[in-house]
Amino acid sequence: MSNWRLLKIVLRTQPSALIPYWLFSIPWLLWTCVAVGVGGCWFFLWLGGAGVWPWTLLFAVTMGLCACVAGVRSYSWQNPRLSLRRQPRLAAVVKDAARTAGFRRIPQIRISAFVWTGVARNWHGKPRLRIGLPLLLQLPEDELRALLIIELTRLKNGTYRKHLLMDLYGDELLKPTPWQAEIVAAVREIRRADWLAGAELAGQEPVAAVLRRFLVSIWAFDWFMAHAPGTPGDVYEAFSWKLRHDRLAGRIGPNVWYWMRANSACAEGRAMDDLGWSDGPAPEPADDPVVTEVPRRFVDRLLAGISRGTGATPHLAGLGRDQWLANANELRRTVIEAAGTLLGRDADDDDVIALVREGKAADLRWWHTQFPCPHPNRDVCTLLPILQVKALKLGYVAKHPYRQRELAGPDGHLIDVVELARDGGHMRDPDEDARRLAAESLAGGDATGWFERLYAEAASGAAVVPWDSGTPHPLLVEWSQGSQGDGRRAMVVGCGLGDDAEYVAGLGYATTAFDVSESAVKGARVRFPESAVDYSAADLLDLPGEWRGAFDLVVEIMTVQALPEDLHPPAIAAVRELVAPGGTLLVIASARDEGGPVYAPPWPLTPAEVAAFGEGGFAAAIEEIGDGERRRWRAAFRRG
Repeated sequence: MSNWRLLKIVLRTQPSALIPYWLFSIPWLLWTCVAVGVGGCWFFLWLGGAGVWPWTLLFAVTMGLCACVAGVRSYSWQNPRLSLRRQPRLAAVVKDAARTAGFRRIPQIRISAFVWTGVARNWHGKPRLRIGLPLLLQLPEDELRALLIIELTRLKNGTYRKHLLMDLYGDELLKPTPWQAEIVAAVREIRRADWLAGAELAGQEPVAAVLRRFLVSIWAFDWFMAHAPGTPGDVYEAFSWKLRHDRLAGRIGPNVWYWMRANSACAEGRAMDDLGWSDGPAPEPADDPVVTEVPRRFVDRLLAGISRGTGATPHLAGLGRDQWLANANELRRTVIEAAGTLLGRDADDDDVIALVREGKAADLRWWHTQFPCPHPNRDVCTLLPILQVKALKLGYVAKHPYRQRELAGPDGHLIDVVELARDGGHMRDPDEDARRLAAESLAGGDATGWFERLYAEAASGAAVVPWDSGTPHPLLVEWSQGSQGDGRRAMVVGCGLGDDAEYVAGLGYATTAFDVSESAVKGARVRFPESAVDYSAADLLDLPGEWRGAFDLVVEIMTVQALPEDLHPPAIAAVRELVAPGGTLLVIASARDEGGPVYAPPWPLTPAEVAAFGEGGFAAAIEEIGDGERRRWRAAFRRG
């Protein structure tokens, strides 16, 4: 492409490319100073004629200096300089990269809020490298060295023509224009030459790895920020956690390569494809990155730049269910609006689910589906906000604040919203199997036989045990903080698959546990083959006589409530009789008011039924926990 051809394209399509990019990033104060300076000159000249030109010139120069200072300070504040003296490993890598690239002066290292890299010279001609913090916190030494060499080589070999072509290349090239192919081809050649030059100095393998990491991190961080409520104060910690523990890069990587190959405007992806560098997997974060943390004041400045003066929101770890619900609801409304546009009428959740099941998710046009994401397919992208809102309204909460797709129900039931969406959006009622089997068992006059059928079907994958969370009950864990068994005896009533029993044993108790279902007991032994817990199959309404008054701690979690109401009194009495003199009984159960409605099973306990555990000389401490949607009892009774 000739220079005249380039100039013609610039003037016809994007004349702003002739203006240095940094002028667009300066704050409103700079433009205010310039405007006041120019306006003041004209005012003085109009007021006093040519005789006041010295004062006019002085005023204009003063305002211009103020503008320059404001611009420099704004850039420095939004891109803080990382001291190499406090980062000896970083200093060694920077010095080595500078010498390899042919620079005698050690470049400055500045950090930016997003996954950006760039290089320029300051007023003294010294190289100034800018690296995005989300990327910097991942890089091992060889990749960081390769990235620095690439950028420094680009600076050394750069010309005004190259910079102009780079400025022309932007998001607007995603729209088809007559000159798109010509510009993309030119930029691709520049990128290719820069990377090949860097690979000759730093080695092809680290250059390919860092470029794959760079491209994946751009989309991963943008996706993460788009789905976080506001600008969280722990955004960088959360993003690093997602990369290290939630395979974010590995999940989004294939979609990034697909998106880049499908969009000819992505010069980076096309050039990497030409060189064969995009075939490898997305690199995982380094176990020992060169930079592990930066001063907190720098992070606060970067967050302020992202939030543009609105301030960072609380940490993700401190956000409640209502805040996540509001955030998911925004995405849900966007999807429903897209469905309404496609259908030509007002839409709702059922319409979205129906469109997905009909294979029309790709026809829904909304912002999320235009860019790479970590979801396995378009159906999941569409259904995820619908299902998240539904689950959160049902009382589900995230087990980990950084992994919002894995939710735990009020009784510990776990769901993976992504898997639900992959299966077509059918959000199964976790109590469905229990209610079906209980109804069949009760119709046959057997009040407890359905437990065995439920655990047996669950073992074969034909049913779901709604109270099986795979973890000890959180109210038990909270209550027992600081407790030590010291070899005393403990009993876990209705132990199921053993999570609560194993937890109690871990506190130092000699633990016995029983369940009416032999399949449940067998499952507990299989899950914990080296366990010290004595598991037994037994009926709460017909317990062995030697257990009476034999245990210093008795734990009853949602077992009595699984029985019909007419069996509650004898079951409560049986639990109470297990407690030794001076021992403690802990009861955790769902709560309801006296005479309140029951959608059984379970049959939640009333205040009178909970109090009945303490009859016969027990000191009671009864708590009601939760709100109208999720009420539970936690009661501790101590036998005199």
